[in-house]
Amino acid sequence: MEKTIQGPHGDNTLGMSYTLIPIFYLLIKLHAKEHFIAKYHAMWIIPLVGYIASVAHRIFIGELTYNQEWFFQYLTLCFVPLLLKWLKDANITFKNSPSLVISVYAFLFVDIEGNILFIPSIRWLFHRNDLVVAHAHIAMGVGIFFMAMAVVSPYLKKLNERSFGLFYTLGFTLMLIALSMAGLMEAGFIQTDIHLLWTIRMLCGLFIILVTMGFFYPELGWRLEKLNTLKLYHLAGFASDALGGIFLFAFAATLYPLLGFGFEGKYEYVVFAFMTTTGIIHLFALMHPLYALMLAKISAFNRIAVSSMFFSLYLAHQLGVEAMMIAVYDLVFASIYLIFASTLQRSAYV
Repeated sequence: MEKTIQGPHGDNTLGMSYTLIPIFYLLIKLHAKEHFIAKYHAMWIIPLVGYIASVAHRIFIGELTYNQEWFFQYLTLCFVPLLLKWLKDANITFKNSPSLVISVYAFLFVDIEGNILFIPSIRWLFHRNDLVVAHAHIAMGVGIFFMAMAVVSPYLKKLNERSFGLFYTLGFTLMLIALSMAGLMEAGFIQTDIHLLWTIRMLCGLFIILVTMGFFYPELGWRLEKLNTLKLYHLAGFASDALGGIFLFAFAATLYPLLGFGFEGKYEYVVFAFMTTTGIIHLFALMHPLYALMLAKISAFNRIAVSSMFFSLYLAHQLGVEAMMIAVYDLVFASIYLIFASTLQRSAYV
């Protein structure tokens, strides 16, 4: 382990990355919407020759220097134009093959980010901290996971649903942001609460688990493939109010000072309680679709009433700025319902 701190391992990265290229080629062949003939052969031949040369150097000459490993690491950038060209020639898009496209772009993101992290002045700052952990999460949790999904998706059509890919990738993206910020803090670039960032990472993990369970085990909750406008309205309300309220109950004491707000730990919890209650109304609607339209009207009325009360108390200097912000948010949310009420009513009968 200490060896990786003292020097790079670029040829190992090149070899591991290269093993995925034949798999991507076969998957692109499998998912191709047009007759696919692979091009840009030089973009995989050059890295292969480089990897063979690096292995031969280690066997017959000795260890590689930092600059030599750096050179072999940067050969992985050849895979970027190669995979983009293959996707284009096979006419593969997110619409027709979401799992494969997500996997390829996760791989390309990790490829480019990994080469940036390999720059010596950056490497010493970030080696073995949370930004590298985020890097690995995207590589394995998104790239390899959706590669496996792409293998079986032609035979299990349910796996081609874009909603699952979007929600799952959203969870990992938020996790990536939290861990990257933690890595920047550990490297000394920013100052923030590391425990809050780790907590956000944990909550993102729970969100990913719930999304996965809801997709593979629809009897445990709502089905992702049957989302319509009304369900999206309730889902957004549940995520913002119920989950947001619970999050603030748990972490407002830490979050408020970071945002420059004062926190007394008294009336703020009343505001959070109203948020959570409104979110629970949306949860009931998700669990009982027959009453979704009625509960949408109740939630809109509740938001208008509560926001009016919060705004009045804010103007009377009884509540802080967070009450005003929640009042504005609730009014906007209720206005969206009122503007699109006819669309939501049609969704209830689709």
